[in-house]
Amino acid sequence: MSPITAVSWGANRLDLFCIGNDSAMWHKWWDGKSWGGWESLGGVIVSAISAVAWGPNRLDCFALGQDHALWHKWWDGHTWGGWESLGGILTSAPTCVSWASGRLDIFGLGTDHAIWHWWWEGTWGGWESLGGIGESIVGACCWGKNRIDLFVVGTDSACWHKWWDGKNWGGWESRGGILESPCGCVSWASCRLDLFCIGTDNACWHMWYDC
Repeated sequence: MSPITAVSWGANRLDLFCIGNDSAMWHKWWDGKSWGGWESLGGVIVSAISAVAWGPNRLDCFALGQDHALWHKWWDGHTWGGWESLGGILTSAPTCVSWASGRLDIFGLGTDHAIWHWWWEGTWGGWESLGGIGESIVGACCWGKNRIDLFVVGTDSACWHKWWDGKNWGGWESRGGILESPCGCVSWASCRLDLFCIGTDNACWHMWYDC
């Protein structure tokens, strides 16, 4: 059983993705009036799916294939593109975010436990290591143009944070805690972050940043 990934590219629009028993990616959508039927989008997927919309009628989906490389499929408003390999060897499901139209940033753990980064801005950039020693899926969110905040559980079970300010990556900093789940993060306004995870007591714990 795989988790459901949900994304929205506009008012009254929802798109759901999950992995079926055939290891393919399946899709279902809500158009404001009714649910569309489940459709297979193919592929042979071995990780949770990450999906993002950088504009109306645009969807980009990322997952790991059997080779543990990063694979990509997209919707351009008219048709689905075919699955394409973006290479790499990842040990966690990917996480993708977008801070502007035509911009994608994807993150995942490498075999060295470092966080690796791949991006699109008209063309694909190459893989770059952001360092760190992670043990979980990477949480990522954007609260404005050219701003990314990353959160990952480290080998010490604490939450670790790294950020992009439009010019440089900040260093890894510990936000503490003893966590039993990956960090989920969301932003609802400029300079606002809310972070959620499961503690050793199985309760949901919350941390926030509001500058």
